[in-house]
Amino acid sequence: MTSRTSPLKAQVLKGLLALAHRMEEVDGLFGKVGRNVAGDGLGELTVAECHFLAALNTVAPANGATLARHLGMTRGGVSKMATRLQARKLVEPLRVEGDRKSVHYSLTESGRQAVHIHDALHGLAEDMLWERLRNRSDEDLEFLGRVLAEVAGMLAEVNREVQANASVLLARKQAPAGA
Repeated sequence: MTSRTSPLKAQVLKGLLALAHRMEEVDGLFGKVGRNVAGDGLGELTVAECHFLAALNTVAPANGATLARHLGMTRGGVSKMATRLQARKLVEPLRVEGDRKSVHYSLTESGRQAVHIHDALHGLAEDMLWERLRNRSDEDLEFLGRVLAEVAGMLAEVNREVQANASVLLARKQAPAGA
């Protein structure tokens, strides 16, 4: 690695980690603000639960397989999350006539309210961020958009590789030098 590459690597990775941290803070706003806006219960939702509700709002009524594909989750994960959200009266199961096995899910009125608040908070954060970016040149914004899309794709690839090979990668990382 050249002397130029090492500082650049550190700068880029530090920037990406800072960006990820800021995005987690944006997602965490629902828990902080949602409780004040929506009352007890809605502000206690996790980010994954908010995204589940938002997906269901888009594709409802939907069965577990459809939601699993849409969210990139397992069907078991969808089932567990749907059960938690049913207990909180945000999601309701629907049976399909003539199909005794399939369960479809739909939002309750409280679930729709949670999606509305979640979407409003994301919209507010996006508007405020755009307000800070909008004075950049079109070239800068196009470049930023392109780089962010490429980085998102790279992170998706890395996440799949790490997940598939976690034990091998950790063993290699922890092996003493020269072993």
